[in-house]
Parts: sequence; structure tokens; C-alpha cells
Amino acid sequence: MRIIKKGHSFDLDDFIKNHQALGFNPIYEEGLDKCEPHFRNIREQLAKEQGYICCYCQQRIALQKGELPKMRLEHFKPKGKEQFEKLELDYNNFLAACLGYADGQKHCDNLKHGEELKDIPNPASSEFERFKIRYIRYERQRTSPSHKEWDGYVLVAPYSEKLQENDPLTGTNEGCLNLNHQTLKSRRGSAWKGVLLAFNKKCGDKKEWHTEKGQQVANDLIKNYESPNENGQLKEFCQVIIDSLKEEFLNTKPRA
Repeated sequence: MRIIKKGHSFDLDDFIKNHQALGFNPIYEEGLDKCEPHFRNIREQLAKEQGYICCYCQQRIALQKGELPKMRLEHFKPKGKEQFEKLELDYNNFLAACLGYADGQKHCDNLKHGEELKDIPNPASSEFERFKIRYIRYERQRTSPSHKEWDGYVLVAPYSEKLQENDPLTGTNEGCLNLNHQTLKSRRGSAWKGVLLAFNKKCGDKKEWHTEKGQQVANDLIKNYESPNENGQLKEFCQVIIDSLKEEFLNTKPRA
């Protein structure tokens, strides 16, 4: 997860005004975002604001010319809960999530399934700026003790390093995000290996990695991962990589 800077949705304003002018109470219905013109634009705005990555796992939200972004329109605070009814058409409560299904398992919004994420602030809120996610790295041994391969970051909620079934970030029950889904872990690990290859190319000897030269390489990579490309797309898992670079090479604590 990463901080999301949101703008204003004039399409949502128009949708609400048009329905009120016709004497209808504007509501959000399932599938509305796929057929109603205003919501088609809203989907595209959400994806663009997020750099075309999922609000939760940071996988790519695929774009096809002339087609809708392949995503789910997520209500961060569930619209089906009575206490959050007023947020049903609140643009700040809208996020773009991936389709959330891989290798027979659900993750992200598809697993959250209309439940509230406990103890996790909206990534589009000011509270999220103070939110911390812990990353635990571990290596798996390959063919020999000297040959180890990093197996991806393990994400855990901020209050405990112990992985629990109902941890909102990593749990596999409804109301959780399952961000330790094996496919996600594997892809995060591959992304980090790409970073280490860049270090190897620019610094060579690993002894140079934690010197002033290595810190400069880390800063350059951070800038690269913070910047969208010419199409407005951020790199997949960008915030995990940024936090990892800061923790590994700049001696700073990770942030969400």
C-alpha cells in the first residue's frame, strides 16, 4: 500500500446532480461503474491517480485502448455497512483495486469482500501518512548453503510481527487482503532481484553497496520508482521497493 493523492471528481458531482434533478436518490449499484458514463470516467480517473497500480498489492492495473481499466472500483469503507452509508458516493472513499484472483486464491478487494479493514487507514487520508507497515525479509536455501535466494517480503500489520490468520494485510479470511499470496510474494521478490542487479551493474563488488556510492545508487533508484513513466504508470510494487531501498541502504525505517 502507498499514499494516494486524490483530486476532485466532477463526473461524480454531475452524476449526483443529474439524479437529484430527476427526483431520484443517487446511489451506487453493483456494475454501475461499468455501464454508466460518469462512472466509466471515474474508474479511469482513479486508475490514473494511483499510477495504474492496485491500491493494495501494487500490481499493474491493465489498460487496453478503448476498454475500461481491468480493475474493481473499491469502497474503502464498505458501502454495505450502515455506519458507512454516507460514504457510498464519497470520492475519497473510492479506490482502484486489481481483480484480486490468482492461482485459485483471492486477495485484495476480492477477498476483503465488503468488510472493513481493521486498524488500517484509508491510503487517501492524512492518517495514512503516519501508518507503518513492517516488512520481514527471509531467504530460502537453494542448492548449497552459500547459494540463497530471497523469497520476497512478508508484509505484516504494524501492531505485531507475528503472522495471524486475521491480520488485515496478510490474513486469508474475508475482511483481509492476503498480501502474502504466493504469487504476490514471488513477484515482489523478482522485483527486488531486479534492484539488486542494478546495484551489481553500477557498484560491482558488494562491498561497495553500503558505501557512499551505494547510497547514491539507492537514491537514484528511489527517484526512478517514485516517478511515473510517460503514460503515467508507476512501476509495480514501487512502494515496497522504495521502502526496502531506504531500509537496506539508507538506514531509515520503512513506511507504508
